[in-house]
Amino acid sequence: ELLETSKSLNASNYILFWLRSIKMHAPAAPLLLVGTFSGDTKGEHNIVDEQVREIVKKSGNKSVVNAGKHMFYAIDNRLRLGIDFLRNSIDLLMKQSDSMNATISMRWTVFLDELLNQNENYLSFGSCVKQIGEKWGLYSTEEQWEALSYFHEKGFLIHLKATETLSNYVIIQPQWLIDMICRLIRDSSLHTNYVEFENVGLLADARRTFEEGITSRDFLEYLWDGEPIDFLVDIMKRTMLMSEWIDNDMFLIPSNLKRDGQNPRFDYQERCLNSEDEWKTNTFAFRCDFTSGYLPIGVFQRLICLLVEYSSWKSSESRKEGVFLLQSNFASLEFFRNNNFQSDFVMELFENSQSQAIEVNIFLEDSSYERETIAKVAKIIRSMLLKINSDVMNSSLTYNLEFGDDNNALLESSRSKSLAEEVDLYRFLENL
Repeated sequence: ELLETSKSLNASNYILFWLRSIKMHAPAAPLLLVGTFSGDTKGEHNIVDEQVREIVKKSGNKSVVNAGKHMFYAIDNRLRLGIDFLRNSIDLLMKQSDSMNATISMRWTVFLDELLNQNENYLSFGSCVKQIGEKWGLYSTEEQWEALSYFHEKGFLIHLKATETLSNYVIIQPQWLIDMICRLIRDSSLHTNYVEFENVGLLADARRTFEEGITSRDFLEYLWDGEPIDFLVDIMKRTMLMSEWIDNDMFLIPSNLKRDGQNPRFDYQERCLNSEDEWKTNTFAFRCDFTSGYLPIGVFQRLICLLVEYSSWKSSESRKEGVFLLQSNFASLEFFRNNNFQSDFVMELFENSQSQAIEVNIFLEDSSYERETIAKVAKIIRSMLLKINSDVMNSSLTYNLEFGDDNNALLESSRSKSLAEEVDLYRFLENL
């Protein structure tokens, strides 16, 4: 596709996206680029190589393994071209890997083997994993958790310890977890059969979930059908893919929000422009500029998740009167006067993918509190981005905070150093 004019740009952006993602989440892992159907483009490999080198340079990924003459491995399964060369390169990299030479206890090895041999998607730590550990000489919970952490880091299984609910499950089939999340986060135009939900009386719930990003616990129980719902809700909240919504047992899933769908339930424009509460100022507060790296997919949505959760955490009663307009790349949230803010205000956030930035505007009821409100909001946003960076982005997210000309002095007061490390979500929100 790199050779086709009509497809070249999309193909380049697709490769660039994955190179940047791999650099963020696995910066030290050697990376081999493989080009298939090489028999069809045999005379044009040099042209492809020039494009690939340019993309790799733009991505900043230093872990791409050079395939001799070219930056990519040219293979063709039909003609058996380049297969042996690729296989030998992978074998050599594996032999040179530090993880292949790591020394671990034989007790840990048989512990892992028995866990993975269980014919289950997940295991309960208390009723299963603990007994298997004791069987093989791992008598203390501390050593069992240490072994599970090592296996989690190496990708054999998933074991998270942020909450009691999460720590009680050991996922031995990671694909199961992906499948469960994909039942909820999906492209509804491609992967949703609304007839199924209509037949069980859940059509309205399904449309609200997949088209508006709001779901109920009842719908989750149907969707996850007997799977551990408390665990799945907890892991989605801890990874900032879900947050509590206004009503009891309702949840927001920002990744399901639409980019251009106006939701009539959120009459934000009429409320802000025509209500008796006249907003005194419309202020450009600041922007988070990610051009020093890039703005990954999911950062904006996770930021919205944290802001909605923060709104619930700080003002659960008044929040029910608030105005929320949410789209996949835009959010407007109303905050009320409380211990943190001296004036009611509306915060607008816009994800500008073209300029690789998140822009923040503030509508203030009392303009005399403009500077301190902007400083407080900037500190909250900065802390939330630190949280997202630490918990989800492998601490590889880079950005610059840019204020309007009149507010550049607020930069230092917006800094937050105490919340950069990974902490429990609710302790994090409590400390904002």
